[in-house]
Amino acid sequence: MSNPPRELSAYEPYLRLVARNYLAFAGNVHYDANDLVQETLTRAYQNRAQFRGSSDAEFTGWLRKILRNHLQDLLQRSENRFANDVRFNKLDDSFVRLEEMVVSNDSTPGRRAARKEQVAFLGLVLQQLPEDQRLAIELRHLQGLPLLEIAARLNRSPAAVGSLLYRALQALRKNLQDPDSTS
Repeated sequence: MSNPPRELSAYEPYLRLVARNYLAFAGNVHYDANDLVQETLTRAYQNRAQFRGSSDAEFTGWLRKILRNHLQDLLQRSENRFANDVRFNKLDDSFVRLEEMVVSNDSTPGRRAARKEQVAFLGLVLQQLPEDQRLAIELRHLQGLPLLEIAARLNRSPAAVGSLLYRALQALRKNLQDPDSTS
C-alpha cells in the first residue's frame, strides 16, 4: 500500500501522545512534542511510498518508528544517555498495552479488532480527558510508573490516583465505544 489509510493530520493527537511520552522518558531534553510530530508527518509524507502495510495499526506503527528514529537521532547528536537505552526502544510496547487495556473484555472479537485498527483515535480520546486523568494514564500505563510515584508526582494520595485511573479508563472505554461522545 503506497498511500496511508487516512489523512496524516488524523494522526496528530496520537503522535503528540507518543512524543510527550518519549520526551518524558528521555528526561531533561529541550525538544518540543509538536515539533517532533510535525517533522514525523513531514517525513511520513515524503516517504509514503515506502509504507508497505495495509492496516491502520501497521501505519501507526510506521509513524511511531519514524518519530522514535527522529528523536533518537536528535538525542544522539546531543549525546543524551537515553538515545540507545533499551527501555527507550521498548516504549512502543506501552502503547500497544494501553490499546489492549481500553478495549473492553466483553466486546465481540470483531469490535475489539475494529477498535484496535483505530489507534490514531486513541490519541484524540486521551486528549479529551481532564488533564489529571490523562497524565495519570500516561504515567501509569505508558511510562510504567508505580502508583506511589504517580501519587508523589501528582501530589495526591495513592487512593486518589487509583480513582483517577479508574475514571480515566472508564471514560476511555466509553469514548472508544461511542466516538460521537468525544466531539
